Amino acid sequence: MGVLDDPADALLAVQESLVRRLAGHLQSDEGGPVELLQTHISHVLLTPRHAYKIKKAADLGFVDFRALSSRRWACEEELRLNRRTAPQLYQDVVGIGDEGQLLPLALEPKHDGAPRAKEYAVRMRRFAPGARLDELLAAGRLTPGLADELADAIVDFHARIAVVREGGFGTPDDVRRASGENVAQLINLARDPDERAVIQRYSQWNDREEARLGALFSARHDGGFVRDGHGDLHLANVCLVDSRVTLFDCLEFNRHLRCVDVINDLAFLIMDLHARGASVLAWRVLNRYLEATGDYAAVPLLRYYVGYRAAVRLKVARLTDHAVSGGAAPGDDPGRCYVDLLRVMTKPFKRGIIISHGLAASGKTALTQHLIEQWGAIRLRSDVERKRLHGLSALDRPDASRVAQLYAPEASEKTYAELAKLAEGIARAGYFAVVDATFLKHAQRERFREVADRADIPFAIVHCEAPEALLRERMELRRAAADDASDADLRVLNRQISEQEALLPTECAQAMFCDASLPLSHWACPQAWQPLADKINGWPDV
Repeated sequence: MGVLDDPADALLAVQESLVRRLAGHLQSDEGGPVELLQTHISHVLLTPRHAYKIKKAADLGFVDFRALSSRRWACEEELRLNRRTAPQLYQDVVGIGDEGQLLPLALEPKHDGAPRAKEYAVRMRRFAPGARLDELLAAGRLTPGLADELADAIVDFHARIAVVREGGFGTPDDVRRASGENVAQLINLARDPDERAVIQRYSQWNDREEARLGALFSARHDGGFVRDGHGDLHLANVCLVDSRVTLFDCLEFNRHLRCVDVINDLAFLIMDLHARGASVLAWRVLNRYLEATGDYAAVPLLRYYVGYRAAVRLKVARLTDHAVSGGAAPGDDPGRCYVDLLRVMTKPFKRGIIISHGLAASGKTALTQHLIEQWGAIRLRSDVERKRLHGLSALDRPDASRVAQLYAPEASEKTYAELAKLAEGIARAGYFAVVDATFLKHAQRERFREVADRADIPFAIVHCEAPEALLRERMELRRAAADDASDADLRVLNRQISEQEALLPTECAQAMFCDASLPLSHWACPQAWQPLADKINGWPDV
């Protein structure tokens, strides 16, 4: 049978010819060169000002675009869904005529009659080369500030999208089905015996996790955390547009892959950062997201979904191997990072509870930010949770009387009780919980030590100290900037100084003493936290 005797190949050949004619029209119309790129699902034409995405006329297994109507539908869905996050990029859907000319959809018949267009494309504004976040990371330009903007963009997106309860999306059966399909394919695609052994261990671990987490999957679905999300949220699908972090190219063709738990949506990005060697940024993004949403109940699901996303990307890498060479390709292996990540996911994580100790403005938040990034921990901030308990957002600015209420003894007791509950949940899920609060009372510190003792996990204290004059200077600067969750003022600081209870000798043995007047860059170095590691390493399970 000749190449064009196969109807599927003939259909693709006709489409490819039309794409080439379109490229000729675009070069004339837009006055510049046209570049043709291929993805597994689309032809992409890049002009100086635009990108045109045309769905490939093929049955790819996971999606069938052989019918023109299905390709038009997919283009319209891509436009509709991506305008949720990137309306400045996604302009319209255009038709393509016999000669490759562009046809406005307004000229299409409304009901009866054959369409004038022979093909359809999503027209996008082209963004600058090198503006994708995977490219920025490779160039060493994905800064902590951009990571914060990325987390904020995802928080905003997840807060706006529709809750999905119908259709079985995100139910335990749906979650198990998606994961099971990946594992079954991966076993047959493994490159070598070591990789096959890793996949088999992952499969066994995955089964145990699904059995353990089944009730939580159901609770998340019933609680409205399954939403019509992005579905393909990795660094290559985020870019800078007009200097703003912008999510784009969501998964439009399969609702089961897009309508998932929000923590599953986020886990793709967290996995991608880890796989690309950017674990510090992964923990930064995760913590900022959790702090903004308060969704700490999702933490027990995080490792499961990171493993699932790594398995998906490994499957894609291995399928690409087979498509290109019929088996394992020589040289660099883009799938190896996912094998390594699956290996890590199936091993016990280090866990424990670490609390801070120090007066307001003594540097607790700044220091523990570096700690959670270096150690891979999840932080709870009393300033944030105190406000959340009173229906306030982190950056709300209550008046003086409300501040007095927030810091009253009964409000503080309620805050510390909530922090203890959340910290225990994080630690039992297999992570270090870092609790950022003043902990100026012995009873407050003792409560968290008792939680750690009940769980038989390490407990430690990060004591932050700085000269009183520096504390007062920092507090004035922080109040003027109005960009932090803390509402402590000089009156609060004065009361703390007079009422604080020093660490007991037994507590000093569990504490790392930090000079918070040192430059912050000092604490970004892993070696700076060695004294804390020395205290934790006495525990047999670390």
